[in-house]
Amino acid sequence: MKRLAALLCALCLLLTAALPCVCAEDAEEPYKDVLVLKSTTWISHFIQEPWPRGEIRICPATLEQTDGTREVYFVTVRGIDWTAKGANDFGAYLLTLGDNDCKYYRHVKAAIETYVPQGAAIVIYGHSLGGMIAQRILCDEELTAAYEFLNAVTFGSPYVVTDKEKREGTLVRLQDTDDIVPKFSLAILLSREDYNGGLRRSGGFEHDLSGAHNVSYKMNKTWGDLDALGVPDGGAVLTLDLDGLVTLPS
Repeated sequence: MKRLAALLCALCLLLTAALPCVCAEDAEEPYKDVLVLKSTTWISHFIQEPWPRGEIRICPATLEQTDGTREVYFVTVRGIDWTAKGANDFGAYLLTLGDNDCKYYRHVKAAIETYVPQGAAIVIYGHSLGGMIAQRILCDEELTAAYEFLNAVTFGSPYVVTDKEKREGTLVRLQDTDDIVPKFSLAILLSREDYNGGLRRSGGFEHDLSGAHNVSYKMNKTWGDLDALGVPDGGAVLTLDLDGLVTLPS
């Protein structure tokens, strides 16, 4: 059953990839060199835009919330590279769909272990496949023993059926209602309650599947009320120390 579901998901995702991609210029407020991230829309830009280059990005930051301020590490993970030049390829998606190991996951894990001091607090974000990797990271017992994972926010990512008893931190899943990629999840068969979870909103893309998956999460009119941790009308703000920014290939 898992193999059949994974095959169907693969065929649908390949169809989505064949659709024309909406340019970043069509989205609101493209990311440039912003230090202060007040909403998830800016974080979505940070993940998807080409500057600074790198599939995996790690940066020291200050997390400000209503109950205080603390130092954290900001980790972002990009989605599939359809040129198949890196480890974040379609094969990584298929493996992660079933909560299996893959080279991309190992690279993200190694990056955290290399560039984040043990004992540090981490907030992690991922788009598409990157969000699937982030979900698995929260359940990695070696990592959760060495670090404090506070939050993970995913953009247009399928739910990965993991052992929730091992999960550390708060998981927020953002899904455009016209984004079909989050629907490619084994949870639709194995964990319906988890499949139905997540925050769903419409960016008005309807039949523009690429726009719903790649552009919607950058739009302030749809997601602009979410703070840096994905909380509606919350007060969380991330201030990045770009002098410490590390960008890594997949």
